[in-house]
Amino acid sequence: MTDLIKVVQLLMDYVPRGEPLGRDQLTRYGIGEDDLGKLVRAGWLRELSFDAFLMRGDKPTSEGAVKYVCQRVAGLHISGRAALDLHGIRHFVYVRERIDLWGDTPWTFPAWVEEVLILSYEHGALFDAGLDARFGQSRLPYRYPGIPVSVPERAALEYLSTFDGSDNQKENAGEVIGMLRNIRPLVLQTLADHCLRRDVVCALKYLGTNEGFDWAETLACGG
Repeated sequence: MTDLIKVVQLLMDYVPRGEPLGRDQLTRYGIGEDDLGKLVRAGWLRELSFDAFLMRGDKPTSEGAVKYVCQRVAGLHISGRAALDLHGIRHFVYVRERIDLWGDTPWTFPAWVEEVLILSYEHGALFDAGLDARFGQSRLPYRYPGIPVSVPERAALEYLSTFDGSDNQKENAGEVIGMLRNIRPLVLQTLADHCLRRDVVCALKYLGTNEGFDWAETLACGG
């Protein structure tokens, strides 16, 4: 029992609140399968899913849930409309947090993640292999620290790429793009040159031109 108490104290001292841990992370804290089973049975750890555990009395936060997924999905980053929101370009206000994620591979989200977040997930390639995988991504110090977030130029392309062409989406798109006055032309053009969806680049140019933005006038969208 004394050893288990030491393990619990270690977790309480070093594990961020609201952040589920996987078996591999617990192993790095020196907690093997036997100790893990004892901690779960004793009620010190709560098993959210096969590979996700949380301290007793703790609840997963949105930041903790996204960080958990980020550690398991290659290329994962906050994308599209959610990234624009984090950069202060907010068209919608949600009662419950919504998050848009983009990764390199398909992934099945555990039920507890979907209870914490209203999420969408894309995993198709939007840019060709010539673009550095992390180009157009940054890390924000105040929300989701350490998790890659698309910069506005990349987020705008990701946002438009998910559209199905409905009139409601077109109206929303015009209002969102109308808030992108401070786009950096060189960053956007680099992304556009490597974008696999020419229709998305041209749609962004069209919407920006309607707003009279200089960056839209100079954006080349041809193949």
